[in-house]
Amino acid sequence: MPNLGPMELLVILGIALLLFGNRLPTVGKSLGEGIRNFKKGLNDDSGDKAQPQAQQPQQNTQSTQQTIAAQSVQPGSLQSPQVNQQTKVDFVDVEHRDSSK
Repeated sequence: MPNLGPMELLVILGIALLLFGNRLPTVGKSLGEGIRNFKKGLNDDSGDKAQPQAQQPQQNTQSTQQTIAAQSVQPGSLQSPQVNQQTKVDFVDVEHRDSSK
């Protein structure tokens, strides 16, 4: 890969200016509007944050109550499924037979 020195960069910049020179004012305008809208969005967003924070504690208490209700299920009522040992052995045998082909 060739090294790009200052002269090469100036040549590339000159070619880019010739190709995109007439579009540069439009690009600059769009970039400025984008930055302005971004800053406006940041300023508008700070006023909206105060209202949802007031509603957040109510949502947290509801989710805490649901979590406590879910944890209060009796451990004996939930049982893990029983696995038949013979079924496991048959499955292993089938895999072994298929791999020997």
